[in-house]
Amino acid sequence: MIRKASNPQTRQRIEYAFNRRCMQENTAILEELVELRQKMADLLGYPTHASYITELRMSKTAEAVSSFLSELCEKLRPLGEADLKVMLKLKENECKELGYECDGKINGWDMRYYMNLVEEKHYAVDHNKLKEYFPLDIVTKGT
Repeated sequence: MIRKASNPQTRQRIEYAFNRRCMQENTAILEELVELRQKMADLLGYPTHASYITELRMSKTAEAVSSFLSELCEKLRPLGEADLKVMLKLKENECKELGYECDGKINGWDMRYYMNLVEEKHYAVDHNKLKEYFPLDIVTKGT
């Protein structure tokens, strides 16, 4: 599991393989889906599928969604930057301890691993304990 893989090369290989699974099959499906959604939007008189969907939902317009996301991004940016600093410090310390070269950044394949370390070290989150409160059969029924 990538959340526990301390070797950065292993994390990178796992992330690469995970993101490429069923790529050929899914690419064809997604291309067809995009075309069909655009056709539906055209038939209904909308410029995009997103415009159609947002009108049906609480957000009502693509502009409202964009504005909300921009405001949210600005509010969360300081928290994200602080979290990245904590993760980078953990990575630097771990690289020194384990003898790996530190590249000075949190890569995509590092994110889950260091998020997990932050949760365990700074917030005392134990994912195995957390699972006890969410039995699979109950969660499956709920979804």
